[in-house]
Amino acid sequence: MKALLDYLEKAEGTKVHYNKTEDDITTPYGIYAKVHPNAKLVLYIQKISKKIGIDSKSKKWSHKDLQKINEYLIGKEKKVRALASAFYEEFLKNAHLDKFPQECQVAMFSIFTNSNTRAWRAVQQSIINIEESKMLKFGRLSTVDGIYGRKTKNALIVINKEFSKEGYMYFKTLMLSNMKTEYIKLATSSPRKFLIYLRGWDNRMNNLANK
Repeated sequence: MKALLDYLEKAEGTKVHYNKTEDDITTPYGIYAKVHPNAKLVLYIQKISKKIGIDSKSKKWSHKDLQKINEYLIGKEKKVRALASAFYEEFLKNAHLDKFPQECQVAMFSIFTNSNTRAWRAVQQSIINIEESKMLKFGRLSTVDGIYGRKTKNALIVINKEFSKEGYMYFKTLMLSNMKTEYIKLATSSPRKFLIYLRGWDNRMNNLANK
């Protein structure tokens, strides 16, 4: 979890903020209040806002409100990080990060956090790509259904056991490339809704390639 939080500290920051195109605040370490309104870190920040006299809902906070909240959080970094850690430990149970090589865990964390079904589809397609390249054999292959099951688990065991570090990095590259494909499919299926996010998704995948 430390490596994941260190990544989020750089990728998402340690301040309460708004992201472009989003309707509510994002907490330190990247928890989006609209999607996770009951996360303890979100509730903690909302409690702080009331304490310092901000009565409006978080989606209506001004730049000045955010400044006041972030100033209040100075000196409370350990508590904020602990609340973020607790959230991600629960949220990531179905990501099965322990089944991935260490070199791939941050990438899986990021794509799973963004879309868990599409993340597993990207992983499954990567497993198929490795089999097609004849680098490894997995027996019965996973289907690309976005569901973590026995075949996907067994393939990850083989990857961990049989691949070298260079192989792990190749697997990671495939995961990110296939996740880009998932994003493109999503954006082109509903361009008015999702095309605006495509550049940001692409940048995120490119940045993860260097992690």
